[in-house]
Amino acid sequence: IAVCVHRRLWGLLNRQGKTLCEPQYLYKEGISNGDFFDGMAIICRDNLFGFINQKGEEIVAPQYGAVGDFSDGLAPVQQDKLYGYIDPTGKEQIPLQFQDANVFSEGLAAVNSKGSWGYIDRSGEMVIPPLYRQGGTFKNGLALVIAAGKWAYIDTKGQPVWVENIR
Repeated sequence: IAVCVHRRLWGLLNRQGKTLCEPQYLYKEGISNGDFFDGMAIICRDNLFGFINQKGEEIVAPQYGAVGDFSDGLAPVQQDKLYGYIDPTGKEQIPLQFQDANVFSEGLAAVNSKGSWGYIDRSGEMVIPPLYRQGGTFKNGLALVIAAGKWAYIDTKGQPVWVENIR
């Protein structure tokens, strides 16, 4: 699948050069224009976001103020200033309730709840309490956070494995 761009709008071509979808989605800086994650790509029309599949079919019509890429079968979406998660059919799996939300990684996602970052699992359960000023995604079992004014790495249980030593 290839992205074709015409006048700041993008669409999709297959390997034979056949148009899967005409250029109709706004090319936006800071999002993955035409890049697929878990078989879905972010689209933007009229400054609202949704998703298409690799056949060029619009699965989730542009309706969200912000979205993130699909990962672990879920994507963060924002509507009315709150974030939640949808599945690849567009069905809400974790209700809109967070002030901010990151993509899932290694089964966990960082979410901002009442001004602090914690981590939820795929069911939406808060498994690492919101104790952090910043929460990164997990990679190789570790996530970078800011705790008590210091950078730290935590494991998937929320236990610190390294804390910045400021002298």
